[in-house]
Amino acid sequence: MKSKIVLLLVIALALFSACTPAEESDSEQSTSTTSEADTSNAPTLKLEDFKVNADNSLDIAIPKDYWVDATIIDDFFTIRKKDNDAESNLMDVNGKLLTEDFYFNVSSFSEGFTVVQKIEANQPRTYILNKKGEVVIDQVNGQPIVSAIKFYKGMLTVMMDEEYSPETMLCIDKDGKVVQNPPVTHTYDNYYGDNGFVLDINHPRYTFYEENNAESGEEDPDYNPLQASKFGIYDLESNQKVSKAIYHNIQYPDTVGNKTLLVEGYKLSIFDLAQNKVVKNLSDSYGNIALEKLNVNGTYLTKEGVAINFKDKPALILNVDGLVAYKTNFEKLGNIVDGKIAFWKEGKVGILDLTKKEVIVKPEYDDISNIYNGSVLLLKGEQWFIHKFK
Repeated sequence: MKSKIVLLLVIALALFSACTPAEESDSEQSTSTTSEADTSNAPTLKLEDFKVNADNSLDIAIPKDYWVDATIIDDFFTIRKKDNDAESNLMDVNGKLLTEDFYFNVSSFSEGFTVVQKIEANQPRTYILNKKGEVVIDQVNGQPIVSAIKFYKGMLTVMMDEEYSPETMLCIDKDGKVVQNPPVTHTYDNYYGDNGFVLDINHPRYTFYEENNAESGEEDPDYNPLQASKFGIYDLESNQKVSKAIYHNIQYPDTVGNKTLLVEGYKLSIFDLAQNKVVKNLSDSYGNIALEKLNVNGTYLTKEGVAINFKDKPALILNVDGLVAYKTNFEKLGNIVDGKIAFWKEGKVGILDLTKKEVIVKPEYDDISNIYNGSVLLLKGEQWFIHKFK
């Protein structure tokens, strides 16, 4: 069954989970090259300078009858049954399923709770679970919940009917009680209003909103909402748009100070939220950045900087100001998390510890998740593993 609200939620989750930039045409590629002044004083990271100290003896193999959505959030990640990918669940980094039941829809944890959806008697039914897998909210005002998004600042927006409208939407607290006059962040207009909707509200302050700028509609066989849509930055504290929706893609706004990364016109830039402008166009500064090599789980700035990958030369590691911290001889690098970074060699991925100058996961895997709280998911062939760092 495909209700209108389920489709809206799937679209919203797909957009904020992995917004893929459109293919870059030859006419739009940056023709700038890196100047010697940008890199001449930067040290070079080479694989041969890292000693190998890898141990995968305690890796946990995930059963092969599950598809793995390789993003760890709050020590959980989503799995789906291969023989029925409409059945989902959450698994923790110790390999334990959240519940024995599987669900039509399952959200990542937010503020200690997940939203799961079942189809019961041909109708969508939504439950709120804690990290023990216990149902803590299953109805509001004695009525079943049709759908919900995720908790934000102690509140959750729930839909009580398949026909979506402001009248069928309520805001509840963690006890399941209705919140009267909720903040504007939880209102109808900021999710699905005429001016676009806010995506991924689970951020301390800044997130992003989407607007559909396409002249054609869904009836057009060539209609592509990901290409038609553009994005702007939204301030959750002041409940207002920080920038216009002019960007092709915004990597998750996990800001360092007031800075985040965004893509405009097929160029990657650093955006300063306080100044409300681009302060460093990385594509113009460093040349032919490969946007298709942006990390699936979001390329973002951390206090340790950001790795930038190119079409025709080794990756660079930049500091938060967009200046070169390290040159490298790596074909591709991931995000820097607690001094650890994924690297690719001859199409295989491993992990480096930049602080200890060690290879802590050998480059023998085919895919990788985000690095989260000392854990990572690794794929070898058709087998996913949960790997924990020492």
